[in-house]
Amino acid sequence: MRRYRHEIGVGLYVIVYLVTLAFVTPGGSGVLSGLNNVLYFGMGAVTIWSQLQVARRVGTDRRTRRGWYLLAASAACIVLGGVVWTALLAVNKSMAPLANLVLETTYIPLAIAAFLSFPVNPGFSLRDRRTLLDAALCAIGALALSWHFGILPMLQAPAGSVSLLDEIPIAGAWVVACAGSLALLRVASGTTRSAVGLALAGHLAFILTNYFWNRAGATYAPGDWVDALWFSAWVLRWASARRAR
Repeated sequence: MRRYRHEIGVGLYVIVYLVTLAFVTPGGSGVLSGLNNVLYFGMGAVTIWSQLQVARRVGTDRRTRRGWYLLAASAACIVLGGVVWTALLAVNKSMAPLANLVLETTYIPLAIAAFLSFPVNPGFSLRDRRTLLDAALCAIGALALSWHFGILPMLQAPAGSVSLLDEIPIAGAWVVACAGSLALLRVASGTTRSAVGLALAGHLAFILTNYFWNRAGATYAPGDWVDALWFSAWVLRWASARRAR
């Protein structure tokens, strides 16, 4: 039982969050809304702490340590972007999108560098036809996901409602997915491979959630059901770090 105390604790945490989300009024300013926001961003903090614990583990090699530190830094950018965006929604809505864009875009190069930092299996080579095919299929799959849930909605948006800056995170998210897929194919350790797979799943959940958030448009407010999807991305990132432990 003690071995799984972290998993049990986070499981209870998830239940409490979902219960508060079920009863909160989107965009509300009461105690329940405040608690729901704290629980949401708290999961991000728990994830970052878990990633740092993996990086600091005794005996961890230099490349693995660097990869987890970069994943933690990437996650911190996403949390900071969310906190600033949520705060500005209540103070200055016109500044919220730009502030979120700057902070959210920052996570992209950090996530790419993180995935590419993990130790490579000595037998891995893109010259191998099967490996090359697997890499191509992963890239095409990630592109299809980004196209359907990110690029296409932007192209279908009314003229003038979307700028080039809005497309940068979408293109960056696809590159992150490709980097994660490549890491999944080439990492040396089986444990690290499954951890990278969970981190990649968290990133893909992040892409899907952004799609539903964009679809909600002006009707979205903190406390919306979309937050549950964003929360699931944090749970997957946390599970990735726990798997590495």
